Amino acid sequence: MRWALEEHRSRPFDVGLHMSTFAWNGPDAWEVIRPYLRYVSWKYEDMEDARLRPSGSPEPPPMTAEQEAALRDEIVLGTPREVADRIRTFEDAAGTDLHFIADLTWPGMDAALQRETMRIFAGEVAPLLR
Repeated sequence: MRWALEEHRSRPFDVGLHMSTFAWNGPDAWEVIRPYLRYVSWKYEDMEDARLRPSGSPEPPPMTAEQEAALRDEIVLGTPREVADRIRTFEDAAGTDLHFIADLTWPGMDAALQRETMRIFAGEVAPLLR
């Protein structure tokens, strides 16, 4: 990032970051979102086999501890305050304007859960970032 900022000192630019994001009012955020995030990450692994599969899609196999740790590293997750703080950390690291694109929904996610996490992000996280 620093080299890009140094190279383009004469022409300012913004940075965009697109990340899975899940703000939740409760201690179980990871438990709530894990199956949906797992499905999406596994589905990319499964695409080659799915092309040849005559019908249906199996459930993803259980995650290893390493896979679970990697998924947790790839998501902005927690209470509204924790999510806002992590986004601020990315802003600070960017050293320029950051356009944070929050991916808030995943395949198979219940519509009520989608609406609730979007409501929490818009109503509780976004105001903390203003």
